[in-house]
Amino acid sequence: MPTREQVWNAATALRRGGERVNQKNVLSILRAEGIGATQRTIAEDLIAWKASEAYGPRHKPGDLPRHLADLHTGFVARIWEAAMAEATARLDARRAEIEREREAAGQLLDETQIRAEETGRQNEALQARQAEMDVEIAALRSEVAHLRRTAFWDTVVREVVELLPADEWMTAQEIARCLPPSLKQEALTMDKALTPGRLHKQMRLRDHHGRFFELDEEGPRYRRRPGWTGITQLPEARRGADRKPPRDTAS
Repeated sequence: MPTREQVWNAATALRRGGERVNQKNVLSILRAEGIGATQRTIAEDLIAWKASEAYGPRHKPGDLPRHLADLHTGFVARIWEAAMAEATARLDARRAEIEREREAAGQLLDETQIRAEETGRQNEALQARQAEMDVEIAALRSEVAHLRRTAFWDTVVREVVELLPADEWMTAQEIARCLPPSLKQEALTMDKALTPGRLHKQMRLRDHHGRFFELDEEGPRYRRRPGWTGITQLPEARRGADRKPPRDTAS
């Protein structure tokens, strides 16, 4: 893109050489000098030069009387001045518009940054809450699993008390063999294998006061307590399961 000085120099050279100063001739000189230019890129500077030099179309001698030629030249100069003023005003208006757009874009950028920061803080708070909830969920799952195991072993002991005879002793191994296979399978899913040793431990936990069956520690062997007629639930089963069990003598 040529500078104003280059456009003006080309126009002055044309005038000195007696050639018409127009866009075509100015472009020819600039391009001959290796300066890239178009009609659009030289228009404003060429208008400014013509206005500055009061340049108008040259007439051949005798075309117009002197006073008419002077009037014509002045008229053309005023037209160029008006055109230049209008172009300058439009340029200034466009510059002002661009500045307003730049300020608006800056404000939008600031708002976007503020929203991004707020979103970041919200994400951090959500992540912290998620971590807390993960801990709470893990604790709840552990509690639910404990309650399910407790309820399962309550069911097992109720089955044991129902099948124990009152006049005969049964070992933990014998009791384990008499329990339904479904309970043994459920034990594997719910907790651990229903072994005689685990059965003995859970029975002691749920009847540590000896209200439902008698215990012979040497066996260990069990039989139903005399006078017992039936059971719907084991009193204090939950609290008994949470207490520290007595020493387990079964393997």
